[in-house]
Amino acid sequence: MCGNHLRRRRVGSGLGWMLAWTVCCAATAALPARAQSDGLKVADLRQIQNTFARLADELRPSVAAIRTFDYIVRPGENEAPRGRRIRENHGTGFILSSDGLIVTNHHVVRGVEGVGVILHDGREFDARVIGTDSRSDLAMLDIEAEHLKPVKLGDAGSVRVGQWAIVVGNPFGLAAIKGGGSVTVGTVSALGRDMTAELADRRGINAVYYGNLIETSAPINPGNSGGPLFNLEGEVVGIVTAIESRSGANEGVGFAIPIDRYSLRIIDGLKQGGEVRYGYIGLQSAPEARESRLRRAATGETAAPGAVIGYVEPNQPAARADLRANDRIITFNGERVEDFDHLIRLVGATPAGTEAQVEFVRDGRTMTTRIVVTDRDEALRPSGETRPG
Repeated sequence: MCGNHLRRRRVGSGLGWMLAWTVCCAATAALPARAQSDGLKVADLRQIQNTFARLADELRPSVAAIRTFDYIVRPGENEAPRGRRIRENHGTGFILSSDGLIVTNHHVVRGVEGVGVILHDGREFDARVIGTDSRSDLAMLDIEAEHLKPVKLGDAGSVRVGQWAIVVGNPFGLAAIKGGGSVTVGTVSALGRDMTAELADRRGINAVYYGNLIETSAPINPGNSGGPLFNLEGEVVGIVTAIESRSGANEGVGFAIPIDRYSLRIIDGLKQGGEVRYGYIGLQSAPEARESRLRRAATGETAAPGAVIGYVEPNQPAARADLRANDRIITFNGERVEDFDHLIRLVGATPAGTEAQVEFVRDGRTMTTRIVVTDRDEALRPSGETRPG
């Protein structure tokens, strides 16, 4: 849960004043003596300050604190009420509709016995979990409330490295006391981060897919999970889900699920209370793919576009289409494949039963095949195993 992981944690505060102070010091040092003395820089900083303060006023009412609880039986006691104690955890959510739909992370509400939502004004509601999807780590809650202020959803495709990033949430459960989310400010540090192997598989939950994440320096701490990552237009461009930390608290590296066509499809399915289904063809990436990415990053090399196959699952669609290890898939159903992470997203968003054309390179020759996508859950049920795509 949000408050209990160590090292790379799915989170679920820190303040932005240090960033403003750094900007102030750096900018002032660069000014000519006359500009420093005429007060213009102070006015500029005041304008920046007022912009963030205005955004905080506008955004906080659309963010809710989440409190979850379950019961723990004391050693040597029975399950009677006197032998139980409540374990409480915290997360964050954002308001999707004025009548009470709230988005959060699946890991915030997984396996709990009760969920409470605390709005910005301090009102608390019992929440009903109407949909969860463990693979995307998203969940949808519903509360009996009206006239709430929903967020504006943006497009992570327009996000650029270096732009401002604003996080509003419930760090360490602070906003669950009287409401009022904490606001932190940073930048978008990187795009397209993939943590599936390093985070999910290490914890034995390899059904979760953490790919194409937004990395941000905006301070994120336990309790922020499920909260929004805003841009300067006040649009949600990401859903806070994890931090990279050796101490368990913020060390300047946080991650958010991007708001894109893939996550919007999932959110829409959860909003309807339905089950999210994923396409599957039975492939795994080459084992050396991560090492190759790291080597290229260190040397500045560019990789050939496409997804290199490391393993083909027997008796699955890819095997039936005669795809083989070391083949490099370059298009899937008419869309160019950037890398294996991109292929996973494309396949997952394709409905079962779809016949897709696949273009690939084998031994230097470009070839095509057709593949019938199957349902991920149906394909994996017999063995109980989970595989990327």
